Amino acid sequence: MRKGACFVSLIVLLLLPHRASALFQFRDGWTKLLVTPQPSSSRSAISQIITDAGGTILWDYGAFILVNVPVPQEATVTSRLAPLDVSVRSGLEERIFLPGATFDPRVGIPQNIDPSQMTFSYPPGHQGLYVVQLIGPTVNTWWNEIQALGATIAVYLHENTYVVAATPEQAQLFADLPYVQFVDFLHPFEKGEDFSKLPTSVRYDVYVGGVATATDSSDADVAKIAEAINSRYGSTEIAYNIRVKGEDAARLARVPLVYTFSAQAISLPHVWAAMPRRAPAGSTITISGEGFIKGASVTFGGVPSPQVEVLGDDRLRVQVPETTATGPVDLLVSVPTDQKQFFSGGSASGFNIDAPSRSTFKAGDLIAGNTLFNRYIEGTDGGELQWLDPTDVSLFVRRQSTLLDANTLFIDPKGNVIFVDRNAATQYDLMSEKSNAAPPFAAGASAVLFDRAGNAVVVRGNTIERRAANGSPTGSASLVSASRITGADLAADQCTLVYTMAKTVGAYDVCAFQPLPPIFSSTKDQLSVRILPDGTLLAVDDTDTRVINTSGTVLATIAGGGSALALSPDGSLAWISGYDGIRSYDLRTKVASIPVRLLPENTSVVALAVYGGWSAARGAATYSVPSPRHRAAGH
Repeated sequence: MRKGACFVSLIVLLLLPHRASALFQFRDGWTKLLVTPQPSSSRSAISQIITDAGGTILWDYGAFILVNVPVPQEATVTSRLAPLDVSVRSGLEERIFLPGATFDPRVGIPQNIDPSQMTFSYPPGHQGLYVVQLIGPTVNTWWNEIQALGATIAVYLHENTYVVAATPEQAQLFADLPYVQFVDFLHPFEKGEDFSKLPTSVRYDVYVGGVATATDSSDADVAKIAEAINSRYGSTEIAYNIRVKGEDAARLARVPLVYTFSAQAISLPHVWAAMPRRAPAGSTITISGEGFIKGASVTFGGVPSPQVEVLGDDRLRVQVPETTATGPVDLLVSVPTDQKQFFSGGSASGFNIDAPSRSTFKAGDLIAGNTLFNRYIEGTDGGELQWLDPTDVSLFVRRQSTLLDANTLFIDPKGNVIFVDRNAATQYDLMSEKSNAAPPFAAGASAVLFDRAGNAVVVRGNTIERRAANGSPTGSASLVSASRITGADLAADQCTLVYTMAKTVGAYDVCAFQPLPPIFSSTKDQLSVRILPDGTLLAVDDTDTRVINTSGTVLATIAGGGSALALSPDGSLAWISGYDGIRSYDLRTKVASIPVRLLPENTSVVALAVYGGWSAARGAATYSVPSPRHRAAGH
């Protein structure tokens, strides 16, 4: 039996830089059947029924028979075989399940694949990997015949498919075997996840699956890419665990004898940020990250720091070495376990040796309060503060067990960052990394808002209170509802407070301490609200963000919700924080971004503030930026 009886061969042009989608395609209008006879069934009668229907026996496995028949004859064959005590199964799985893609070989590779993620040829005499699908379950003689041609059958993949290492000349031979129904190159996009978008300044621990043949292996090519090969085992099918820079990881897809790869974890130590980002030689900076241990060392553009102090698992205090280099430099943090992490000076958040450091906030910077979830048991491991600029650059990261689950963040008129949990409030100075006492009234607040005179409106639970600029109380009232207010904002009239409580966006007169008619009702709990420059409202639940006018009409719905809202200084850009990170929404262009700040694993943003952010109660340029605060010498 030859393949021509059941498949249409395309011209085998392995060395040409283009072709349709696969080297062979299935014949249209035909279907495979799995015929299972009983010992008493007549084999000759079965064969005759299949022949009468114009079909072909592809292979007789003994316990079952694989046949190919025209689609219109399937019902006839099934009904005629039934009296012979023969069962027939159709709809056999033909899809091929590869590490990075699943496709139906009867259809071929999708047309929208980026050509750079495909292979179109291998040089003559050089081995590469092919996807080879057989007509059915493997027979030992098939395996032996393919290997006799010089090919190496390395990895089995569902369904009846193998990854085979071969030269183009060998592939031309086994592609014409009668039991081979599909042959194609193993393309880069089929080998695993897309590594092209990994951050370039991060090192990753990566699992790599490779193939070794009698004449070649993937060892040399993997070694050229890997910073370190942590382990290697196997003979024909090789498994590597390697450490590789993010900028080099995508090259793994182009290694001819690599068939799969996947990122296991970010290598430790992991460097998040250097603060300040610009400093002259001889000054001291703090490097934040995780995985730092005693004996850590740091180089700046290859020059070792003369002084490295390990402040904890997440921080290093490091002296910038004396060097003639200026401008961006790469930082390399190494620990005694022979692990290291590269932090690129050329990245947006890279470190520069030249100008004095930026040591104060600028309008538009984001301050995020995160909760750290325990990855092993239900509960939390403390909190985290992040200082980010609007282009998603980490300027500072601080995490600690004593920094509790954030309830809210706010910035007072003097520019102080106040971190509020359920029971207390802390004034946190990100420049000196010191905590100071915050106003006592802020403890447990879900919102603290300031009017033009610096007076505060504090919302806690279902209670609303006003305080003078010196903190003394001037009035308070409680809402009838037992629900807790989750977010609030103060209008330009200095009296109208809009708030979110349960499934409602409500309003309250904080001058007369009188409730106002509710503005908006929903089927979902509303979590936060802000007043936009045009007087409309922005409200968020856990799935959507809505622009609402004061009559309660929804003007726009933005897919994606969150737990907190903040506005840019001119009020044109909304920042929305949620479990997946922080994303932005341009209120002028109506364009939403994907999460711009993806957080470390087991972390969730629960509070958000923007330095100098828009506040209707204070108008544009809400908070004055304080005079620069520089670090003390040697800190």
